[in-house]
Amino acid sequence: MSPIIERRTLRYMQEHCTVPKPVAGNSLTQKEKEILQLVIEGKTYQHIANFLFISLATVKTEVYHIYEKLQVKNKMAAARLLKEKRWI
Repeated sequence: MSPIIERRTLRYMQEHCTVPKPVAGNSLTQKEKEILQLVIEGKTYQHIANFLFISLATVKTEVYHIYEKLQVKNKMAAARLLKEKRWI
């Protein structure tokens, strides 16, 4: 790649491409932290809903937001991240 094209490509990527920044675990709300702890303990979503007096749909939505904030895809990855960062 020629130096001119390389610079243009780099400049374009810097201006138009964003890389998601990791979100700190302490950005979770207290409710999200409580739900995440129960998920990591292996509780079912229905059990969590009953325990916290919220709907099953709310639990699912909260878990989705937690995973989104932590940028993970499952409870094992979330638990590993929290343990590594000592957030729990």
